[in-house]
Amino acid sequence: MSVILQDSNPPFKKHRFTGGNTLIALLALMVLQLSVIHALAQDSLLLSQKNQQNGEDRKQQLENIPYTVRVDDLKILTSGSMDGEWNDNINLSHNAPESDFLLRPKVDTDVYWPVTDINILKFSLGLGYDKYFQYSANDNFIVSPGSELSWDLIMNYFKINFHDEFSYYEDPTVNGSVSGVTRFGGFENTAGAEGTWDLNDVVLSVGYDHYNFIPSTTQYEYTAHSSDFFNSRVSARVHPGVLLGIEASAGPTKYDQPVLQNNTTYSLGAYLQWQLTDAISTELHSGYFWYDFAAVGPIPAAKETGYYFSWNYKQRIRKHMSGALQAGRQTSLGIYSALTQQWYGQAELDFQPIRQVTVTAYTRYETTTQPIFLQYSDNYDRINLGLEVSARLNERWTASINYRYWIKNSSLLTFEDYEQNRITIQLAYKF
Repeated sequence: MSVILQDSNPPFKKHRFTGGNTLIALLALMVLQLSVIHALAQDSLLLSQKNQQNGEDRKQQLENIPYTVRVDDLKILTSGSMDGEWNDNINLSHNAPESDFLLRPKVDTDVYWPVTDINILKFSLGLGYDKYFQYSANDNFIVSPGSELSWDLIMNYFKINFHDEFSYYEDPTVNGSVSGVTRFGGFENTAGAEGTWDLNDVVLSVGYDHYNFIPSTTQYEYTAHSSDFFNSRVSARVHPGVLLGIEASAGPTKYDQPVLQNNTTYSLGAYLQWQLTDAISTELHSGYFWYDFAAVGPIPAAKETGYYFSWNYKQRIRKHMSGALQAGRQTSLGIYSALTQQWYGQAELDFQPIRQVTVTAYTRYETTTQPIFLQYSDNYDRINLGLEVSARLNERWTASINYRYWIKNSSLLTFEDYEQNRITIQLAYKF
């Protein structure tokens, strides 16, 4: 009988143990095996304790979820609201703005079903309707962002999330490149799965999403497209409050019509999550991206490279006051071109001056570069200001008033400049 061990030093020669050395080798292997069994036993105990704690935490969270109807562990929460909104420039026009008043009834439903103590099925759906008083041709239905079907499946150290997120919107302010129209948007759907392997100090995740966009108007039907996104992350906890990681993504995009360029994108970067104190946290992402664009019509194949960057900062300033800051550089597929690149900064402040009343103030600045055709490009700046006051009248009724202001200035396409003021009053009821 012989046991072959490999030396850890070059040139990696093999050493053969025989005779008396066999007993020593066997004893060493037995000690190693007992150590592994002991370690596995410890891991099983820790895993059992962790799963039990996760189950108790999730059960506690589910018990605290409000509901309208409950059938055993199944909870259904329904709420409704009515918005009255005045908009002085519904078509985002520079020379001929149109003002209108509209009503927006809306119903939201959330369903929570704990299939087991730690595996949860969730469904959320928000439906609404915009009714314009003067320009009724702009009436449209709404499926609120955040509508989704989601299932968390947890197995030991593994968590798999299956999801389908969908929305239908008609708001031209969501994309800074759009001007001079009242309706811009359509149906968006993102379906996929993400698996996470949580080893406490090391976390690995891999995900896949399929995205579809179907525009709501014929004017922008050339923007209809589908994308596949693959992403992965590896992170390590280098300090109780510090998480460092590497992230990568890749995926193709294909348009239904040969107007914009099909492309494949790749990115590679790093990120940092830092919980400085109980009241302060920050997150930083930065990396490199590149796009491979296929030729279409007179537009030749091209390659775009660059870097992305994002910084988020949150702080609880006082017991009833918190703030958040965001800044970064990002890219997105364009409306009139293959790619837009944007720098942005955003700030938000939430506070409660008196009990049951919440005030939220926010601002956002964007400066964007978008190619128009071949060698021509346009730079535009946008500023968004907002203020909302919300009052909880009782356990079921909430009232709020919201003011939003947009201003856009373009360096090349000055006819796309605009200003917009919107005042919205909402009355919401929780069934």
